[in-house]
Amino acid sequence: MSPAEGAGGSTAAPTEASPAGMRRRLDPRRWPWWAQTLAVYALARAWSALVLVAVAQHQVATLWGPASPPYAAYTGLVWDATWYREIAVDGYPTVLPTGPDGAVQQNPWAFFPLFPLLVRGVMTVTGAPWEVAGPTLALVVGAVAMLLVHTAVRRGAPRAVAARPGLPLATVAVVAGSPAGPVLQAAYTESLALALVAGTLVLVLARRYAWAAGTVLALGLTRAVALPMVVVVLVHAACRLRAARRGEDRFGGADVRGLVGLLAAAGASGVAWPTICGAVTGVPDAYLLTQAAWRARPDVVPVLPWLDVARWLWGDVGGPVALAALLAVAVAVLLSPPARRLGPELWAWTAGYGAYLVGVVEPGTSLVRFGLLAFPLGAVVAGAVRRRGPASRAWLALVLALGAALQVAWTWELWRLTPRPGGRRDPRHGPSWEGSVQPLDWTPDIPTSPAPRAVERHARRDAGPGTKRRRAPMAAMKPRTGDGPLEVTKEGRGIVMRVPLEGGGRLVVELNATEARELGEALTSVVS
Repeated sequence: MSPAEGAGGSTAAPTEASPAGMRRRLDPRRWPWWAQTLAVYALARAWSALVLVAVAQHQVATLWGPASPPYAAYTGLVWDATWYREIAVDGYPTVLPTGPDGAVQQNPWAFFPLFPLLVRGVMTVTGAPWEVAGPTLALVVGAVAMLLVHTAVRRGAPRAVAARPGLPLATVAVVAGSPAGPVLQAAYTESLALALVAGTLVLVLARRYAWAAGTVLALGLTRAVALPMVVVVLVHAACRLRAARRGEDRFGGADVRGLVGLLAAAGASGVAWPTICGAVTGVPDAYLLTQAAWRARPDVVPVLPWLDVARWLWGDVGGPVALAALLAVAVAVLLSPPARRLGPELWAWTAGYGAYLVGVVEPGTSLVRFGLLAFPLGAVVAGAVRRRGPASRAWLALVLALGAALQVAWTWELWRLTPRPGGRRDPRHGPSWEGSVQPLDWTPDIPTSPAPRAVERHARRDAGPGTKRRRAPMAAMKPRTGDGPLEVTKEGRGIVMRVPLEGGGRLVVELNATEARELGEALTSVVS
């Protein structure tokens, strides 16, 4: 014992069992990065769970389940989760369903197989039902995704992290707490796709090209978002080649072969599922025909759906101007200082993925959750205030508070399905009109977003193996157009009717030949 200790003036460091030691252990700032990441993710998911439970109390009965459904049913048996459940239980049809006009109707081929197959494995091992296994797997995979997001930002944005060391954790908080964050704990593919995107970027940054080829192929069986990885690989290769010419890197034959293989895997993963779909059904363009069943246009075409929606929202003149302004804002964000501080791979993914969405996606409410995969934008938002100290903390607190509030709005307005005055809300206008179940006794009013084209809804439910598919005859309602007279024209395989409305604009309804004939007979019987 030292003289100081003997005199009662102890200089020993606090032990782990002492109050001071316990406070240090409980201080989140002293936790390892992975514990901080998981803690932030857990807090975000707890908030989303509270929001989902609260909103579920106001959910009316639907074909998916009773009013005020329990949490498991509300995250595992609604919207697209029902399609994934069908795939896990029954697989895919070998024959595409078609309507009286020969058009392909909505069917499971629009949804990719990896997530439902993984859930089926969990169900087999644990005996848990889909509504428990699906959301639970998504929740756990979401935690893995957050660890990979943290790693990708830490390794892929060294300049930004050097300027703000807390940026990786702040990015996790922004992404986990984003408006569509609740889908990370629902039976959706967002968690798995985010984990594969971030994991692929981490592997590319670590130059593990063979492993990255495996994750990008898995991504191609999870969501239709693998093609933008081609941009990432090309940018990464260009950066390595430039560094090699400067003598700052060794770019040997093994690296070249690895990148060529990764590039081939990224390209193949972008067409793998459509190819499989065509091979199984015997219809080469089966995937595109299936996707067209959810679109306002009868065919899958690039870019033009964005112009259609812009014209519907802001008119024939204002629409293109507004769309150009939005694209200019997007470019400005990508060229902003916080975005330029991202590493080339993270920047390339964000830019390539954004361009891909504009090129192939029909814009709608699903864009909110699609934005989760552009996770480097979370680093851009969190790093918008570069100065350390109270200013950056206040900015992050504001962003997180706004995200929490928007989660409430997103869940209430888009996840909840309720009738609307003067008509019934069409499930196609929910968080994903790429694939949703329509209750047969619901009729839509004028849509607030572009409605899909299908005239028949998938209505197979959980009543048992004897449950039959029933047809809900319904013309597809499309975006309003500008002013004009009553018009009826034949466009492709459909008949399009434009009806002038009070207050301006025209309602656009697409019918098949049978529906047009029935409408004509009904109108004749009324006016004769």
